[in-house]
Amino acid sequence: MRYLKKFISLLIVVLFIINLFFPYFVKSDNLSLSNASVFQTPQNFSQIQNPRELLKLQIQKISTLPELFFDIKPSTEDKVKKISIYLSKAINYFDSDTTISNSDFFDCIENAVRKIEFYQKHSNFKKHYDSALEEIKLNLISVTRIVTENLKIVCEDNQVLFTQKQKKELLKAIEEFRKGTEFEGKKNNEQAIHFYRKAWERLKELNIAILKLQDKDDDKCPDFFRRKV
Repeated sequence: MRYLKKFISLLIVVLFIINLFFPYFVKSDNLSLSNASVFQTPQNFSQIQNPRELLKLQIQKISTLPELFFDIKPSTEDKVKKISIYLSKAINYFDSDTTISNSDFFDCIENAVRKIEFYQKHSNFKKHYDSALEEIKLNLISVTRIVTENLKIVCEDNQVLFTQKQKKELLKAIEEFRKGTEFEGKKNNEQAIHFYRKAWERLKELNIAILKLQDKDDDKCPDFFRRKV
C-alpha cells in the first residue's frame, strides 16, 4: 500500500511536468516547420533591371560595324553615326541606371529603330549586317520595355497610397504596357514603342504623386527617413 502511494505520487509529478512543458515542445515543433517552409521558399529578389547598361552595349555594337561601301552617299559610317547620335541622346535621358527623366527618350529610340529598319532594306546591309542589326533593334525595343516596367513595379509596390482615381490610372498604364508587349511580340516596333511611351507617361505622373506623399514638406528627403533619423 505504501509503495502504491509512492507510485501514484511519482506518476502525478511526471504528468505535471509533461503538462508543463508539452506546449513548449509543440510550439518548438511548429516553429521548426514554419522555418522550414520559409527556407524552402525562393527569395523574392528585386525585379528592377538595368536598361542603361543594355543601351550602352547597343551603342558599342553599332560602333563596331565595319565600313562596307565608299561609293554610296551617305557612306555607311554616316549611316551608323546617325544611329549612334540618336542612341547617345537617349542615354542622356537616364537619371539612374533604371529610370529616365523625359518621354523624349522614346523618340530617340524610335528614330534609331527606324534608321536600322531602313538600312536593313539595303542589299549590302542585309547581306553583311542583317543579323547584327536585327539583334540591336530588338534590344532597343527591350530597353523601352524595361524602362517602363521598372516604373510600373514602383507604382504597383506603392499603390496602397493611391486614391481610387489613381488606381484606375495604374490599371490603364498596366493595360497599355500589356499592349506594348503584345506588339513587341508581333515585331510591330512602332506600336510597341508607342504603347510603352503611353504607359510610361501615365506611370510617371503616378510616381510623382508617390514622391509627394512620401515627402509632404517638400524638403527632398522622404518623411519616413527623417523620422528614423
